Amino acid sequence: MPPLTFEDIQQIKAYRASVSHIENAPIAFHLSTEEINELLAQNGGNTNGIRIYLSKKEQINIEPVTEIKVIATVADSICGSVDYNIPSSIATQIESFNSSRHNYPAVAAVKPCPKDCGSGNGLME
Repeated sequence: MPPLTFEDIQQIKAYRASVSHIENAPIAFHLSTEEINELLAQNGGNTNGIRIYLSKKEQINIEPVTEIKVIATVADSICGSVDYNIPSSIATQIESFNSSRHNYPAVAAVKPCPKDCGSGNGLME
């Protein structure tokens, strides 16, 4: 992997500035080693990575904020990798989803920053 670049830092700061007017807007997310290992241990350890989905969390009387959902992936001869144990058709009604939820894989409990990530570095300023 390449090291952090000046351009990376500028892009992070630009994003922070673009959401500074939104209450509770996350600027980063923390995923622990334990959570990463738990994701990758699914399917008997036969996973090949993780995929990060962006999601929108509605807030009452406040602009929505971006969250992320982290899912394990498995090798696929056509695409390279696919989400582990996610069916091609996902229930869109809460009742049918709840009845089949036990079949879905784990999703990491990602913590939003700055609330849950401490401080003390230039990217958190």
